[in-house]
Amino acid sequence: MTSSPLYRDTQYSRLPNVLGAFIVLGTAIAVGAIYGDAVRATILAVGLLALALIAVRTRLHVMVDAEGLALGRARIDWQWIDRVEVLEGAAMRAALTVDGHPRDYLQIRGTQAGLRAWLKDPDDPHRRWLASVKRPLELRETLDRLGIQVTHAA
Repeated sequence: MTSSPLYRDTQYSRLPNVLGAFIVLGTAIAVGAIYGDAVRATILAVGLLALALIAVRTRLHVMVDAEGLALGRARIDWQWIDRVEVLEGAAMRAALTVDGHPRDYLQIRGTQAGLRAWLKDPDDPHRRWLASVKRPLELRETLDRLGIQVTHAA
């Protein structure tokens, strides 16, 4: 981003991390019972380090600044965004199911709120960008301060 973020949201995938922790712990317990505590400690250390690396590499950053919007590594300037919706509850579920489209760019990490940006960039292969957010009210306030019109999804 060229300017400092006015809104920044970082999210991690919960289920893969929890399942991975159970797998590492179970493997350490089972193998450690056969080969001893040194092998158990090694499996725990390597497994937890691998899980931490995976969590960091798969996290999602949602950032808003004066020039545009960034979802993960993707970035778009405000001039190419037609309108923005902040979705909560049923509207977010509908955006992911019945209102979804195969050409939507998705960045979802399992929250009940989201941001949907309708694009007007003719070179972008996506119609809309949809991302989960943790703090929808703060996002809406930030967009209002920037003068970005936020429409409300039904």
